[in-house]
Parts: sequence; C-alpha cells; structure tokens
Amino acid sequence: MDRKLLIAAIGIVAVLFYYLLDVSSGAEPNTKYANKRAGEETVHQLSLQEESHSTQTILQSEPHVSLSPESHSASRWCSIEAEPEHSESVIVEKESLEWDIERGDILLAAEDSVFESPNANLLAPYAELDLQDLIAHAKNDDLFALLTLMQRRDVPMKHRNNAARHLTVMGNTSTALSHLIVTELTRANHIFEIEGQVNEQVKAHVVNSLTYVSYGLEQLDVTALRSYLYFVRRHENGSYALDVEAALSQKEVETVKFAKAQFKKYLNKKREEKYLSTIEEKAFPKVAKRQFEKSLALEYRTFGSLILGSKNLKNMGFDFENLPDCAKRLF
Repeated sequence: MDRKLLIAAIGIVAVLFYYLLDVSSGAEPNTKYANKRAGEETVHQLSLQEESHSTQTILQSEPHVSLSPESHSASRWCSIEAEPEHSESVIVEKESLEWDIERGDILLAAEDSVFESPNANLLAPYAELDLQDLIAHAKNDDLFALLTLMQRRDVPMKHRNNAARHLTVMGNTSTALSHLIVTELTRANHIFEIEGQVNEQVKAHVVNSLTYVSYGLEQLDVTALRSYLYFVRRHENGSYALDVEAALSQKEVETVKFAKAQFKKYLNKKREEKYLSTIEEKAFPKVAKRQFEKSLALEYRTFGSLILGSKNLKNMGFDFENLPDCAKRLF
C-alpha cells in the first residue's frame, strides 16, 4: 500500500470511528451537511423500515455462516449435514434460536407487514415500554431492549444508531450491522444527491458499509451482505441514485481489509472494558455452519446476478463465482 493510499485509508477509518465513538452524545458531524440531516433521517427511517421488512420472504429465520477472504474454500465452509432426524429437531430448533439471539437476528413485529417476524415474541415485552424505561434497560446491556430501541419508530435516530453500535460491541452481527449499513449508504446517497459527485465523504461511507459486510461474513452472518445488495438493486431499479459498485476504485476497495482490522481492534477494546472475550476467541455453534448453505442459496435466489457481478465483493477477496455443491443442492 503506497503512502497516499495509506493516508486515504486512515482517513476513512477515522470517519468510521467517529460514528462508532459517538455512542452517548448524539452529536452530528461538524460538516456543511449537518443542517440537512433532518431530511436525511426521514429518508433513513423509511429505508431501514423498508429494508427490514420487505426482505422477510428471504429471511425466514435462517442463520448464516462465514465466507471471509482469509478462510474461503469449498472444504472450509461447505459443511452442510443431513437434515436432523425428527428426534433431534427440538435440539436443532433450540440451537438455532440461541444462534439467532447471539447474533441479534430478531425483528420487531411489523404492524403494516403481512410477513411474520421470527422470534418477535422475545421483543414483545419491550415494544410498548415507555421510551425512558426502554433506554434505561438498554443502558444495562439488555440485548432485547437494545434491539427494540434500534427498531422502534418512535425512537430518535441518534438513540437507534447508538443502540446498533452498542449491539456490535456486544457481539451482534445481524440486525445491528444491517442498520449501520443502511445508515452509511443513506448518508452516502444524501451527500451524493447534494453534491452531484462521489466525493471523499461519500467514499468514506461506502467503505464503512463494505467494512460491515466483510466483518459480518467473517463472523458467520450474511445479513449485512443482504442489506448491501439491497442498495445495489435499488440503484438498478432507479430508487437509489448512488452507484455503490462504481463509487470506489479497486485500490480504495482494498482498504476495507485495513478498515475491518481497525474496526475489530476497536470492538475488542470496548469488549475488554465489559470483560467480554475478544472477537477472535468467539466459538461458532455447529448450527451456524449447517445453516449457512441455506442462507447463501436464498441470497442467490434473490441477488444472484448482483453477487456474481459485484466488483466490490471481488476486490475485497470474496469469491462467489464457484458455488459449492452443497449450496447448489439447496439452490
């Protein structure tokens, strides 16, 4: 990495850390875009609600597994096993629920959606709580309170964003990372529409979103990937102005690896303050590996051409072109 590229990467990571460190004050970035954030937050709320619930047909409560560039190979991740016997189904269901909870794959029930939200009953006790009571529970590291706070429509956006960041520190990689990607790409699009060009701030937001995608895959979760592809598809159908696939050069995409390393370093520091194990020490349950092939097959059904045509994923080191036999059987 040459000196100019390293400086650019450090600048991008600095922007990433700014948003992560802003976990209590709710302060806005000190830029010329700050006075336009009210409209941006309205757009973001609509985007997050649409992204969360319009994809229920492909969520189907399916847990996911890793496809990181450092470890990707058919023999490594293609670990599908035969479907469990009926006598084992209760155990598998319990393990799946525990994995969903661990990575925060729980959505609030949507009143205006015809789709059911898997495990929404876990958040039901928090759904009608007074906002201040909900915030109090969230400050005590109550994961269900944090998940509810992040998703409730009556919660100010700064609290929702803070909850998402808090959840990533606690180990969540599903709904929280999805929220953060929606935040980054909504802001990137907002700036792009104002400026009419891809400037450095737009690039920083896109790199941040790809950092979350890469980290999510590494942590055995494809939810962040799904959220990113949702925006790629929106650009193709004309409802999202910014072409995130064309926003960065190959070298700029390659800085995601550096940004992810810094992001994990930050998370480990915060986890140490809470007496939690490091990200690297995390053990993945057997059910996660079993379920990934199902999730990948679902993503191919919905986003197959976008996955195969993504230069950003390819430049980050992810190879989705050769779908392993185990996923082909499900696809």
